[in-house]
Amino acid sequence: MDDQHAASIMGYVMFQPRIAWLLVGLLATLGRAQAVEQRLSDMDLVTLMNMDVELTSAARRAQVSSDAAAAVFVLTREDIRHSGASSIPELLRFVPGLQVARESNSRYAISARGFNSRFANKLLVLIDGRSIYTPEFSWVLWDESNVPLEEIERIEVVQGPGGSLWGANAVNGIINIITRSATEGTSLRVAAGLGDQDRDTASVHFGGGVTEGLAYRAYVEQFQRDSFDSSRPPWRHIQTGWRLDGSTDADSHYSVQGAINKNDFGELNTRRIAPAPLESASANLNLNWDSAAFADGRLTAQMSYAWRERERFFVTAEREQTVDLNLQYSAARRGRHLVTLGVGGRILNDDLRSNDQFVSFDPQHSTRDQESVFAQDEIFFFSDAVRMTLGAKAENDEYTGVSVQPTARALWHITGKHAVWTAYSRAVRTPSRFERTGNILYFTIPGTPPVIVYVSGDSNVSEETLQAFELGWRYRPSAHLSFDLTAFNNSYRHLVGTRPLPPQFVLTPTPALLVDNRIYNTRHAESRGAQASADWFVSSMFRVQAAGTWMKMHAPGVNVNGVLLEGTDPEQAYWLRVRTDLPRNVEVDISYRYVGSMPSNQVPAYDSVTARLGWRPLSNWEFSVTADNLFNNEHGEFPDEEEGRVLYAEIGRSIFAHVTWALSD
Repeated sequence: MDDQHAASIMGYVMFQPRIAWLLVGLLATLGRAQAVEQRLSDMDLVTLMNMDVELTSAARRAQVSSDAAAAVFVLTREDIRHSGASSIPELLRFVPGLQVARESNSRYAISARGFNSRFANKLLVLIDGRSIYTPEFSWVLWDESNVPLEEIERIEVVQGPGGSLWGANAVNGIINIITRSATEGTSLRVAAGLGDQDRDTASVHFGGGVTEGLAYRAYVEQFQRDSFDSSRPPWRHIQTGWRLDGSTDADSHYSVQGAINKNDFGELNTRRIAPAPLESASANLNLNWDSAAFADGRLTAQMSYAWRERERFFVTAEREQTVDLNLQYSAARRGRHLVTLGVGGRILNDDLRSNDQFVSFDPQHSTRDQESVFAQDEIFFFSDAVRMTLGAKAENDEYTGVSVQPTARALWHITGKHAVWTAYSRAVRTPSRFERTGNILYFTIPGTPPVIVYVSGDSNVSEETLQAFELGWRYRPSAHLSFDLTAFNNSYRHLVGTRPLPPQFVLTPTPALLVDNRIYNTRHAESRGAQASADWFVSSMFRVQAAGTWMKMHAPGVNVNGVLLEGTDPEQAYWLRVRTDLPRNVEVDISYRYVGSMPSNQVPAYDSVTARLGWRPLSNWEFSVTADNLFNNEHGEFPDEEEGRVLYAEIGRSIFAHVTWALSD
């Protein structure tokens, strides 16, 4: 990053009024924090270590968060329990830098560092390292990607490009949802919940040892979530999953896991066609193997299979099958060098059949292969106080050919309390099936003849690219207090947009004037911003977390959906969480969020307060009540993009009661 860019970013951070007040407030707590008398032995170890947790997503090998030359954030099991959230998207609201907005009872828009949409395509989401993005539109279907919260060990979030390790579509960030091992000691857990929106929520989790060195976990979950529109039926979901964890010897471990789920979303009341049912079903199988290898290194292998089918209003049947195979060798450190190597392959198979005039694919059936290879070297200097990471991934895709995604990162532990890091990365997003072979009727203007406007893909659409510069600072003044600040400057090229072709008059099936908006790589964008966070363990009973995000984007033009690229993300967002553990095992958790306005979506700024009251009368019983949007009347968060971008979901107050009983070994 040149001096001008660095000065511009840091100047933006320091001269935003709210940023200044937040930093003043956070730094003002430093003196008080150091004056608080605490006994670390009385603090919960998992809670304390959340300041420097182990993660794998930033380097594809285990490292503590303070050694990551990236903006990282980890939601631990305790964070999840204290959140009061009933779904993964609600959990992600409290990750610095993520934009999370609700469109309906089942649909969310989630992205990092801009370009938020229900169809957001620049954020790679993984479950235990398995990518869950859908190749026909390159988005993540959050309503089909359910993992029971009781089954999650942690959620690792890496802000910024990760293409050098994880490949295409890891453009603005990575979310890796990591599930619990079967070797954990709970043999039976029953959970149930009831609320004015989340109704009839229930799950059963059980597990135990099969033989020495082999354990299992399994679960069944179902829930019903009411629509925000009383005229629509609720979302009904049922899912079952299982996992086996074992070892062949002290240095070899494996896991086999799978899940099956079914969703009935009710009828979709779109303005474009008559109400129609919306249903989905999916299944996946994941195999992981980890073993000691030559030269004191470790060899890991992952193979996964995923199948999904979705019946919805514009495509009568979407059917996808995905097979992934990845091999990775993590060498032991040799002198200054810590090397990681990997190869991977993917097969995407789909069948997209349509019986209406709104969306079509040509061809309807396709098979697409992807191959990749990556290498990374972490180099240590000055008694390990400085480390530099150089890496790149080369990926071959049938649509775009070979793409190279390099990164160069450096981290300097100035003292035991201060660390700074910087990074340059290039990342790409490969085009979706629709952008290359799809066709959608956008709207019709009545007349004689009528004018029919549609959007069509083009076989020449190539990859979108990002060049990103990042600069970060970490400050750990004590074992109880931490600050993180990250600034970034992103330059996007070859973003997909549309360009109208000359109108054509046709006679069949009826006389009409056709206007084709052809998809091309026509758009560019620039964004810069910063995010800051603080985490303070005041005592073993009291914890405070705060974060703020600020971003400016210059992105002229519209995307494929005809939506302005600018103004779909808030320029400012803040949150504050206070966690209190009271005597008699009573817990009080209060969270506050502020989200700035989104002019292009016509969404005004809003704020929200969530409060949770928990009680553990016995070690195996837990009761909690969570009230969301406690002091607010109804507000919109994002237009429902499947309803023609009408501000559909008016989100108001809600309450949810939850009870858990567990039998431990």
